[in-house]
Amino acid sequence: MEEVKNILETVLGATTFAGLFAFILVEAVKRTNIIRVEILPLVSLFLGAIAGFILAIGFKLDIPTFIAAGFIGGAMASGIYDGAKTFIENVLNMKGKDEK
Repeated sequence: MEEVKNILETVLGATTFAGLFAFILVEAVKRTNIIRVEILPLVSLFLGAIAGFILAIGFKLDIPTFIAAGFIGGAMASGIYDGAKTFIENVLNMKGKDEK
């Protein structure tokens, strides 16, 4: 049971670190206007997954688990609601253009 607790604490720490990493980088990118704001949630997911991968390699841990933890951290950093809302609005806007 203690081993499971240690694994969960490690994954939680990785998720938090990856989310913070993704949040900081996405915020920096957003302020430079290099990338369109609409795709920043996807960038955050990608950066979180990269952070998880780097953590897994650096600490010799399970790579798929930490990529998933990073992905979740990136989703948290981007604001899952905001990302889903933007995606749905874009899909609805494209659908409305097709009907005209």
